[in-house]
Amino acid sequence: MNEDKKTTLHESIQGRIKRGELAMRPKRYFIWRIIGLYALLALLFVVSLFLISFAWHMINEFGLLSIVSAGLGGAPEFAAAFPWHLIIIMLLCTWVALYLIIRHVGRIYKIPRVISLIAILVVLIACAVAIVRAPLAPNVFYIQSGAGGTQLRSFDIFPGQSRSYWVVGDVLKSSPEEIEVVLQGTKRVHIFEFSALANPQQIPKAEDRVLIEYARTGDRNQIRSIQVIEPAEDFSRSGL
Repeated sequence: MNEDKKTTLHESIQGRIKRGELAMRPKRYFIWRIIGLYALLALLFVVSLFLISFAWHMINEFGLLSIVSAGLGGAPEFAAAFPWHLIIIMLLCTWVALYLIIRHVGRIYKIPRVISLIAILVVLIACAVAIVRAPLAPNVFYIQSGAGGTQLRSFDIFPGQSRSYWVVGDVLKSSPEEIEVVLQGTKRVHIFEFSALANPQQIPKAEDRVLIEYARTGDRNQIRSIQVIEPAEDFSRSGL
């Protein structure tokens, strides 16, 4: 009886096709559709991977991880400098990819969407960490300028604009012209220069813990503002 139903359905469909009620698509249409789907998914994956890798690179370049160690006083600077736009675009690309997978791949229906999204994000983050740690990573995110081999950040190549960086560290030496700071977490010593308008009375002393906002000019680190972190985490003391 089932065979009779299948035969009747087959004949009905064939009849509708012959009468022009149903349009048949050539086999190559479905082949190209599958190729296009996987190409789009691959593109979304590559874009998402680049964005999250670039975001992690920017976090390291701006020294945002060191701001977290400064406590709540560094929260405004962290929120202002964090690459939210890259993360939002990456999440949108990931969500579109998940939607396409759910719509065109039947097996994914058995997996909750939240779990699927988390799984995709975990894979992206793992790949991004591997890319950032790769030796060639700086060549991907930096643009070489022609003068003296100086590297310009690809997100800061516009004339007249200068990005700010933040670091937390302990003052080793200080003078009206510059201070030497041992960066927290890395134990590396960096020299930061004061501007000519700096007030000597507001210059931190040795062993002070400071939160520094600075700009890079070649090999020089010029201080824009500086806050002394009090032992009781009182961030009310204003900087320069």
